[in-house]
Amino acid sequence: TEVVPSRGEALYEYMKTCRENKMFHHSCSIGVSAVNLPKPRDSLFGMDWVYTYGIKDEFAVAAFHAGKFKLSYKLNQEILKITSLPAAYRTRVTDNMGFAETKYKKQ
Repeated sequence: TEVVPSRGEALYEYMKTCRENKMFHHSCSIGVSAVNLPKPRDSLFGMDWVYTYGIKDEFAVAAFHAGKFKLSYKLNQEILKITSLPAAYRTRVTDNMGFAETKYKKQ
């Protein structure tokens, strides 16, 4: 499968696959470049949520598991500022932010 680096949907799925296979550092390295991708204007079948919070959420989870607790905390904090974030995400992201904060403050 070819990953198109300008498409957030592909990078999101790749990051998710890396996370599911415990390749957290690899997922983080993808997240660094993917997190600020702009949503394509000509995206007929684009998934807006991927660009709004999906990539950032995958990056935050991978960062936590890679031991980058402060980065995870910061990303979760940014996600919680998104007004369109679904309630189901909000609860989990709030919990994740707390876990990351506890870890980075112990360092």
